[in-house]
Amino acid sequence: MKFDLTTLKKSTYLDLDSFAKNLREYLKISIEMSGGHYASPLGVVGITVAVHYVFNSPQDKLIFDTGHQCYAHKIITGRHEDFKFIRQAHGISGFPEPTESNHDHFRVGHAGTALAIAMGLSVIPSDDWVIVIVGDAAFANGVSLESLLLIHKAKRPVLIIVNDNGHSISDAVSSLRTLNSSRYEALALAADIDFAGTINGNEPLDLAVKLKKLKNLGKSSLIHVSTVKGYSDEYASSNPFKYHAIQSVKRKNLFPASKESSQEVLSQFLINAAHKSKLFFISIGMAETAGFGRIVKDSKIHYLDVGIAEHTGFTIAAAATKSFDLTFIHIYSTFLQRSADALLHDIGVNQSPVVLLVDRCGLGAEDGPTHHGIYDLAILRSCPMMEVYSCSNNNLFNIVQELFWKKRSAPLAIRIFKGGLINNSEKTILDRTMGICTHRYGDNITIISHGRILEECIKAADILEENNITCNVIELIKLHPISENTVSYFQNKGPVIIVEEHAETGSVGNIIGAMWKTLVPLKQVYITNKLTPHGDIFWQWEINKIDSSSIAKTCLEFLDEIKL
Repeated sequence: MKFDLTTLKKSTYLDLDSFAKNLREYLKISIEMSGGHYASPLGVVGITVAVHYVFNSPQDKLIFDTGHQCYAHKIITGRHEDFKFIRQAHGISGFPEPTESNHDHFRVGHAGTALAIAMGLSVIPSDDWVIVIVGDAAFANGVSLESLLLIHKAKRPVLIIVNDNGHSISDAVSSLRTLNSSRYEALALAADIDFAGTINGNEPLDLAVKLKKLKNLGKSSLIHVSTVKGYSDEYASSNPFKYHAIQSVKRKNLFPASKESSQEVLSQFLINAAHKSKLFFISIGMAETAGFGRIVKDSKIHYLDVGIAEHTGFTIAAAATKSFDLTFIHIYSTFLQRSADALLHDIGVNQSPVVLLVDRCGLGAEDGPTHHGIYDLAILRSCPMMEVYSCSNNNLFNIVQELFWKKRSAPLAIRIFKGGLINNSEKTILDRTMGICTHRYGDNITIISHGRILEECIKAADILEENNITCNVIELIKLHPISENTVSYFQNKGPVIIVEEHAETGSVGNIIGAMWKTLVPLKQVYITNKLTPHGDIFWQWEINKIDSSSIAKTCLEFLDEIKL
């Protein structure tokens, strides 16, 4: 069956439910093969079919908040054949991508932006519509609510479809999750736009009839649409958290499950700590997804999930340090970008001893540019009195955790990443004073790195050894501030190459480079300013030249340059 716009537009209203059913079956098969978001795309098929049937994309602009629900939209708007390669290198993105199609109008990947985008697209008068599909959890985001109160100023009609499935990635946490029709009506009235009522959106027929009436009215309005996340799949609908996203068969073994993760090590520490101190753990909506599910369930830990409300979470954390022995806030690196103001003013200026667990550092693999955790060091380093750490193995984590207990009058951050920790080695030597750990020893060149890319550096050292070149591989544990003594130590280990899975701005290499007061050759390798497209993580490392083979090649070329 064809799922294109032409076929859909030729359908009758009575054909719509069948069209949606077939599209959902195609989605199930395709996502199981390719991997990707699962429950959310299934849950919005009915809405997507109804919207495309009634409105005229791309003249009428359809905006998805967060964006991972756009799969059916992509198929309907001409990317049916490309869908089998979704989220793969050189394939289509799993999020709206304007370079793919004129039906996608804005790159998104984070919650709360859709209403602001709609307002920006509605400044110039037009009869064309802007249609926003926003989940009930994203609707509770501060940016969403701020933008909602401006929609009445739009100079073209804006339709806000609140997709209410009672979940974000896990359960929705704000009080909006319990809103009934009358309360959504109150929100619409407060925003000075019409309220179009509540309707079931799992199937498109009734919704399409309703949307047609709203289109004929030509006025901005809000409609409350009730859906089931994972609709039509009994497993996904009964456990939408587990089936929020699924892996393809090919990807399941990329990061061996046998390796202990940063999240598991930290979870155990927090559980133990909560039995001897007052501990507060704040999540920015992702604790269970990230691997901190044990924290959520432990009765000894004071736990608060604020949802996708980064600024609020950070300010709460700053104030909570007045009442707790230890205050932790767990946040994805990309979410940290939204919390910069609260980090600097509420935590930094107040010298609040919050411990930040900055998760998903590094490239975002199949999720692509909106999910790259490669900018956080620049933000963290600008926070007054901040200390930043990173660990590659269990032993180092145990040492850094000792810092949590020290009486501090300033924040501390630890960068953590997805995947297993590197196995401990008997050859590893730690220098606590400088905050470094040496994993390999040699005479020809020194590689300095941190985070999960360290393992690629160790592999590169093995490749170089096959070419009769021995090298030091030094892990930076303390990323900020870096002392003059540490830099002086590196200058005696030259030539030196610094490899990072981070953007140039804010990178450790930039800081060390600025402190480098010697003729000892220094080279920096980092993620370029060019947006790294979606694809598996090993491919992303390769195109950024931070995989083991590329690192070894760069070392050889660097040594050749020095000889010249």
